Amino acid sequence: MTDSTPMVEQVAAALATALDQCDFDTAATLLHAQCEYVIDAFETHVGSDAIIASYRGAHDAATAVLDSVTYESSVRGEGPDAVIAYIDHLVKGAHRHTHRCEQLIKCDPDGRVIRITHQPIDGERESIRAFFAAAEIHWPQ
Repeated sequence: MTDSTPMVEQVAAALATALDQCDFDTAATLLHAQCEYVIDAFETHVGSDAIIASYRGAHDAATAVLDSVTYESSVRGEGPDAVIAYIDHLVKGAHRHTHRCEQLIKCDPDGRVIRITHQPIDGERESIRAFFAAAEIHWPQ
């Protein structure tokens, strides 16, 4: 990122880095108090506390059943918004899986994230379910 990188991309990159490092306190500072995190038509978290609890809960659930979890991400602009592409490297015994998803990030004029929208990638849900089955993981969700 450079000084000419749009603010939303800089904020998204900071959020992605904080989440990759499981630095939930820093991630929380980047969210507007009334931020919305839309996962799908049935699940939305409202408020920075609820959103951070969701991210922390997913991390805790993963580390409870997996031998290793490594996170990485990248950010790209998408019109006035940014997209974080998350890549999670998962290991359970001899089983390995790379899971991908994306989140659309919208910021307010002050540079706080006001909306996060999960954008599923075709085939990823089926792929991670197959990994869980092969590794005999009973995912808590």
